[in-house]
Amino acid sequence: MIRTPPTRRPSTAEPAAEPAADDASPRRLGRTLYRYFFYGWLFGDTEAGSATDRTRAIGINRDRARWLPVYLRRWATLGAIVGVLGRCSETLWPHPALAALFAVAMTFVVVQLTITAICWAFLRDPRRRR
Repeated sequence: MIRTPPTRRPSTAEPAAEPAADDASPRRLGRTLYRYFFYGWLFGDTEAGSATDRTRAIGINRDRARWLPVYLRRWATLGAIVGVLGRCSETLWPHPALAALFAVAMTFVVVQLTITAICWAFLRDPRRRR
């Protein structure tokens, strides 16, 4: 008979271990998809801490704003796919509920593109503006 070693409960002082890199759990996939499409995790809070902390966070946020065009391309690609599927659902497969679903999805894509473009415009380094 094979005995497994007892598992240790993590104490409150030790952080919980991250899942293994080869773990293909749905939670890990969800986090990856979230980070692929949404950029909020990149930026720091500019309202918390002292004036020095806020100034440092603004500088870091301006530096990380260089990734926003990547997110713009991702959302534009998703918008093109949703637009083509919406058009096909109107013409090839005359199903009004499916067409409405793609229209709502396209609305979300346009809103996300608008917000990302505004964030990128305000966070770009002012010294690089022409």
